[in-house]
Amino acid sequence: MDKDRYRMCFGCGPDNPHGLRLDIRGQADGSWRAEFVPEDYHCGWPGVVHGGVLAAVLDEVMSYIIFGKGQIAVTARMAVLFKRPAVSGEHLVVRASPTRETRRIVDARGEIVRDDGTLVATSEARFLILADEQMKSLGRHPG
Repeated sequence: MDKDRYRMCFGCGPDNPHGLRLDIRGQADGSWRAEFVPEDYHCGWPGVVHGGVLAAVLDEVMSYIIFGKGQIAVTARMAVLFKRPAVSGEHLVVRASPTRETRRIVDARGEIVRDDGTLVATSEARFLILADEQMKSLGRHPG
C-alpha cells in the first residue's frame, strides 16, 4: 500500500493543514491505536471538544483495521456513545479492534480514553470493503 497517496487524508494525512494528523499504529493483537491532543479549534462549546471531531477520530482509527491490510472501505454505519466530555489540551488514547470480519464487511469497536483510563466515548461501526470495480468507478485503484 502506498501511504504517500493519502498524505492529505483528513484523519491521518501528515500534509493536511486542517486535518487531525493522527499517527495510527497497529498492535500485535490486531488492534489499532492512536493518540490525540485536541486543540481549541476542535471545540464546540468553549474548551469542550466537538462530538463530531471525536466521531471522526474514532472512524479514522477503526478504518485502519481495513486500511492496514491494504484495502479500502467506506463506513456503512457508525454509532457513538459519549460518556464524558473531552477538553482541549488533554491527552487522549484511541483504540480500535475488529469484532467480526467477512470477505466484504468488517465490524469494529472503538474507544477514546483519558490517560487515567476514564472512558470518554465508545463506538461501534460497520465498514464495507470496496471491490476493485467500485474503486475504479471512483477513479481510484487499490493501494
